Amino acid sequence: MKRSKIFNYKYTILSFVIITSFFTVHIVRAVTAVSPEPGSEGDPVVSQSYVDSKISGITAKLDAANSTISDLTKKLSEAETKISKLTSENEQMSKQLKELDPESFKFQPLELKAGQKLLTGASTEVVLRSGSAKAISGTYGGLSDITAAQSADLTTGAQIALNHLLLSSRDDGRGITAEKGCWLIVKGAYKIIDK
Repeated sequence: MKRSKIFNYKYTILSFVIITSFFTVHIVRAVTAVSPEPGSEGDPVVSQSYVDSKISGITAKLDAANSTISDLTKKLSEAETKISKLTSENEQMSKQLKELDPESFKFQPLELKAGQKLLTGASTEVVLRSGSAKAISGTYGGLSDITAAQSADLTTGAQIALNHLLLSSRDDGRGITAEKGCWLIVKGAYKIIDK
């Protein structure tokens, strides 16, 4: 609202300057020149309607300029809103990236006792390092044995080989059960369920 008022004052002042300049030029010409005969070619008579038409033309141009400025001000406001939203989203994403724990990208050693279950999340990787464990199927399938490159998943009850990389593609209840105490290395989301 303040910006619009400022623009209105600017154009009011501009109108005043233009009109004043118009009359000043004619006055200076009249004073500096040899006074020609009124109504002659050197000193034409200007009618009120002529002056009014010129002022109306200038006023129409100023109104059009004010309208354009108003439209541009609205677009600028919309752009500032979008920039503010994008800046906020960028700050939020930067914060989330800083909060990521670099340790979550590393394999972590984990001990399971006999009878405990390790349920994996989506994209979790598991390697059985020692002991004995069997696979648990989820709603949509079992674990992928990447090392063995088998075409079928390891389903419930399948023996897990030592030092084979297993991948859980979904968070649907799939995982492993420790037959006896075992050590694993795990990367990704998981939860342990006791007997």
